[in-house]
Amino acid sequence: MTARHKLRFRYKALFDAIGILIAVATFVLAVATPESVREEHMNLYTLNIVAGVILSAAFLAETFGLAPAVIEILLGFGVGKVGVHPVESLETLSLIGSVFLLFVAGTEVDLNILRKNLKDSVGIGTASVVAPLLSTYALLVYLGYSEGALLASIGVSTTGVAIVYSILRKTGLYRHPRGQLILSAAMAADIVSVLLFSSMIIEPTPLLIIYAFVLLVVPYMLNRFIHLIPRVAHELEVRLILALLVGAALFSEALKLHAVLFAFVLGLAFSDEVAKRRDLKEKIEGIVLGFLAPIFFTTAGLTVADVSLTTSYIILATAIFLISYTAKVVTSYFGLRLIGIRDSKLPIMMGARMTVSTVIAYTGLSTGLLTGELAGAIILSAIAATLTSGLLTSRTTPEAVV
Repeated sequence: MTARHKLRFRYKALFDAIGILIAVATFVLAVATPESVREEHMNLYTLNIVAGVILSAAFLAETFGLAPAVIEILLGFGVGKVGVHPVESLETLSLIGSVFLLFVAGTEVDLNILRKNLKDSVGIGTASVVAPLLSTYALLVYLGYSEGALLASIGVSTTGVAIVYSILRKTGLYRHPRGQLILSAAMAADIVSVLLFSSMIIEPTPLLIIYAFVLLVVPYMLNRFIHLIPRVAHELEVRLILALLVGAALFSEALKLHAVLFAFVLGLAFSDEVAKRRDLKEKIEGIVLGFLAPIFFTTAGLTVADVSLTTSYIILATAIFLISYTAKVVTSYFGLRLIGIRDSKLPIMMGARMTVSTVIAYTGLSTGLLTGELAGAIILSAIAATLTSGLLTSRTTPEAVV
């Protein structure tokens, strides 16, 4: 072993130890804090626990080679099981986090790649959503979960664009036409999933006309405006996007809608500009992936922690994962075969998911459209799908955050 490798090994060992120590300290704080102190300082107590989870997740993600979101959900679930519950300020930040995550998911859709492979990618992407949706829906109806079955089925039918991109980079297929095709298919699947999800949570009212107008016009106009902003204008473009997304959340809430569709469409509109300006992409991702996303994923873990880990629940989550994952991978496999592509790794990549699934589970639970049992099953199946796709396509699991 060279001196450089020894130094790297020591630093990794130090990172591992720090991550474990912070995680242990967080759980000790969660359990050992007196009830009187918790009640008097509930907001600060909860936020400190969440901060400990977020910080330890960053270290542990390096240790285990996992996406930080996976660690955040699992640790959030763990501290929830020992008595930590979301407070109002945390739920507000989580709502904003879900909106910003969908914006980032929209910016990850490269419209140029999507246009280049439009017919094949839309066909494969749509089929990879419909097949797991129908098979999971049939399972849930058969088991007696009529209420929330359709929304839960949409939640397990998504594809994680960032995770697919991460695996493609690791396997060296990103620049290959096959890699570009499967990436564009994942983008198409994300768009279809968000549209289906939005159709489930949007209530038909006359105000939808205003919403549709704003949705179509505002993102285009603001994208043109941001293109003209000088890069040295005191981070004006970042401030504008932040203000717009928070405003979109308020506007959508006033119309009794959810802001996820607005945020996703806004991300699509800004995707070209964000791709051209690496500095803008890094600034946005620093705020979202470094602060808001970890809070959202940790809160999602806390929220589903109330579900009892019974044998029937574990069987349900496992069945949902196996059926949805198999349906998506098999459909993608035959879709690729129809256009002459026989790479066995590509359809497995389509099975990975995280961000949109978690947003659907969290939103469905907070709006009463999903039970805690179904929401938890969506999140657990998303974690299992991400880990499975990573393990089957490379020696390490994907490190994408979303």
